[in-house]
Amino acid sequence: MPSCFRVDQHRERRKVARGINANVKRSTLNFELQTESQAAESRKDFIHKMKLALKELKETFRWLRLAHRVPLIEKPPLLLPLIQETDELIRIFTKSIETAESKQ
Repeated sequence: MPSCFRVDQHRERRKVARGINANVKRSTLNFELQTESQAAESRKDFIHKMKLALKELKETFRWLRLAHRVPLIEKPPLLLPLIQETDELIRIFTKSIETAESKQ
């Protein structure tokens, strides 16, 4: 394998790893946004804040799936419970938003 290919591959893995690391650090933002949505001043404000949290959850889900598929960690199967839980949270947030929108 040419050395330039190995360097490019190493760069790409580092770039993806940095993205995952940044997303994991931001994952607590989901809980902050959800907590903030509970103190919303109106239904419209609640929906807006829940949609922000949902957006962050979807991004976290994408990064976790990427880390599992590539695999970027030594034991990719350890990510499966996180991927499943994130998927469940996405479903819960989506349903909450739909319910709130239907009551407007």
